[in-house]
Amino acid sequence: VLHAAQTLLVAKELDHDEDFYLALNYNQRIWTVIQDFAAGENSLPDQLKANLISLSLFVDKQTFKAMSESDPTKLDVLININRQIAAGFRSIPPVEEKPV
Repeated sequence: VLHAAQTLLVAKELDHDEDFYLALNYNQRIWTVIQDFAAGENSLPDQLKANLISLSLFVDKQTFKAMSESDPTKLDVLININRQIAAGFRSIPPVEEKPV
């Protein structure tokens, strides 16, 4: 997610159409994986699953808005969301493997 945020930031700063759309597409693929994971069977609490799904739907809408308007300023919210999610992931302790 942090890599996607950095890709969006570079695309915003370069202001090239191809980089802009490639960055949005990459970010969209990351969020599709997150949405699929949150909707599937996993050990996440239900509220966290719901929040991730809601956030991924917002990212979808913001992505399509940025694409349709070709507006680099629309990337700011996506960059911020990705950075916040990445920070949250970094704060989760690793799962310890149980001996077999």
